[in-house]
Amino acid sequence: MTIVVVLGGFVVLALLVAVPFSLDWPAYLRWLIAVAAVPDPWGLASTPWPGLEEVVVETVTQGPDSHLVWIGGPPGARLRVLTLPALTPETAALLDGWAAAGTPLLQVPGPGDAYTLCGPTGSVSDLKSVSDRTGPLPGTDHLIGTAG
Repeated sequence: MTIVVVLGGFVVLALLVAVPFSLDWPAYLRWLIAVAAVPDPWGLASTPWPGLEEVVVETVTQGPDSHLVWIGGPPGARLRVLTLPALTPETAALLDGWAAAGTPLLQVPGPGDAYTLCGPTGSVSDLKSVSDRTGPLPGTDHLIGTAG
């Protein structure tokens, strides 16, 4: 009887480990964010990773000295802007594809104000958050008055 219980426990553990990897990307992303937010009750894992967030690339525009990656969060959230100093053709194709498809992405905070956007087909790093400023962002004058 003990062997049956132990084997049953191993089967359940194997299912718990394998099932998340069979989820589609949006469900896997939400599972990953939820798991990262829950502290390990036994203290065997590292501390929870705060700041993981689901975002969607809305558009990418050219600023005066960098590219501006406009991202949205949950419905009703304001658009936020991340800057990307250099945009390779591969990175541009990745961001444009994500924006066109509305692909949910994992925003991972890095050191300082750096971020990485991770998607099902790759990731884009070295994004920087735009500090709070008064007035419009440089290079966005053509967007003023187009909202709404």
